[in-house]
Amino acid sequence: MKKFILTLLLPTLVTVAFAQKTEEAGQKSPALVFFSDEVPRYTGIAVGAHLLNQYALGDWAEFATANLGAGVDAEYTLPSFLPMNLDLGASLRTEFAHVFPKSGGTLKSDDQLNFSLGAWLRLPFLLAGQTFALQPELAYGLVLHHAKGQNGSAVDGWFSDSALSLALGLRYIAPLDSLRNVEFELAPVYMFSPEKENYSVSQLGFRLGAVWHVDSLIKGRKAQKEEKQKAVLAEQQRLERERQEEEARRLKEEEDAKRRAMEAAADEAEKARIAEELRKAEEERMAAEAEAARIAEEERIRAEEEAARIAAEEARRAEIAAWPNPLLTFTASPQNFTPDGDGMNDTVTFTMGIQYIEETPENWAISITDPQGNAFRTIKGKGALPESVEWDGKSDKGETVASKNAYKATLAVTPSRTDRLRTKELTASTDITITTGLLLEVIVPDHEWKIVVNAMQFAGGGATFDGLPDDILAANNETLDEVAQQIKEHPGANVFVQGYANNVSGTEKENREELIPLSQERADFIVEQLVNRGIERETLTAEGKGGANPIASRRDRANWWKNRRIEFLIKK
Repeated sequence: MKKFILTLLLPTLVTVAFAQKTEEAGQKSPALVFFSDEVPRYTGIAVGAHLLNQYALGDWAEFATANLGAGVDAEYTLPSFLPMNLDLGASLRTEFAHVFPKSGGTLKSDDQLNFSLGAWLRLPFLLAGQTFALQPELAYGLVLHHAKGQNGSAVDGWFSDSALSLALGLRYIAPLDSLRNVEFELAPVYMFSPEKENYSVSQLGFRLGAVWHVDSLIKGRKAQKEEKQKAVLAEQQRLERERQEEEARRLKEEEDAKRRAMEAAADEAEKARIAEELRKAEEERMAAEAEAARIAEEERIRAEEEAARIAAEEARRAEIAAWPNPLLTFTASPQNFTPDGDGMNDTVTFTMGIQYIEETPENWAISITDPQGNAFRTIKGKGALPESVEWDGKSDKGETVASKNAYKATLAVTPSRTDRLRTKELTASTDITITTGLLLEVIVPDHEWKIVVNAMQFAGGGATFDGLPDDILAANNETLDEVAQQIKEHPGANVFVQGYANNVSGTEKENREELIPLSQERADFIVEQLVNRGIERETLTAEGKGGANPIASRRDRANWWKNRRIEFLIKK
């Protein structure tokens, strides 16, 4: 505990010592100032690492004394919108810690792997001329324990707990240009896990580390480069002006000297010679001025071109930032499709498109799931989206869709790398629902047909529709209306109404005592419903099959729903 207190006091002692040294050098240290705009503000992503030391409290102190570990973390600072230089952000941390068991306890060893997601508020302040920030953080995460027991304990293996932690971070920014994008942190941390296995885990400790603000470093270096380019251009222009001024002074001095020589000369010829020289000097001066003007104009044009280039780059970045995310369009027709080979509505046509992208997508995929959410069919491709895609109602394993059910189709598109960097969207997706009609399967052409219905629902697991919600009752009646219509289209045929159930236990006793009687009652009830719809009773036969002829095996739990069905066998 003494080490923990000394570690907490260390940054404060260093700060006070630095402030004392500053005062001894004759500089006045500023007072404590909160919400100071002199503290650097950061945006975007930061990465870091830290050491972790925590001490056990409460129930957990019966098993352990402390733990020691290290971790890595990533932070994201939201764009600034709060007053008083406050900032909000989120953090993602991964930590590994070794637990020191309590001597004589039931815990032999324990290693922890922590994953947490948190939110924090940053409050900047100045203290003794140094830049600090308070950063309280609340996080929730998952703790994985790899523990071994001793002294009669049966603990052995991996265990998991959820954890809530509170950290009061103190950030320090060193007064060095090379470290302006690095923050050093000392944070007392309290972590609590809810009660589990008759004990709860409470720990108090500290975290010591540093974070590196990647986005701020990149922006700072870019700004330094631009400032350096402007400084070099300004220095070139200053040197050129000095050279022109020096040249003009030299020419003027030569001109004055020649003029005095001409005035002193008594001979007209000498005066003429001097006048000629003056004329030539004037021409040279004018030529030098013209050359200087030409150079200055070229420098001005280059400066304007550079300014225009920088403005164009900034406009392009603004255009990219304002570009909307990709937008998908996805439709399917017809609804109530029946892929039973009768030439009517045997396929579904998907139409799709994508907007707000600049380049061809990398790939696309249509994922279709059955009424229970299980993967059924995947259609995919690379490059540009086709205008339409047809689906024959078959699964990836060759199975046909079930009658009177709803299937979900999801379109997912991966944009090009350029569009992903521009919009920050890794994928774009949307989904639609496809419904199926009543499928009439031909067993023997012109003699035998079969209709399989597994969407029929009975009240309370029984054999009637009594008490069903209105929407389910309406769906059942619609299905029976369509079955009756199909039977009427085969006059003179005999119809076998077969009820099937799912054998959950896999035993003959369940099948004999429960499933066969229940499926027989349901088949009898469906026969009565068909008679009420005008089907002659003597043409109908009810059969309770129980768990016979399963469509899905006992290992295929995801498709057990297909075993609970009513089959209509139409024979001429």
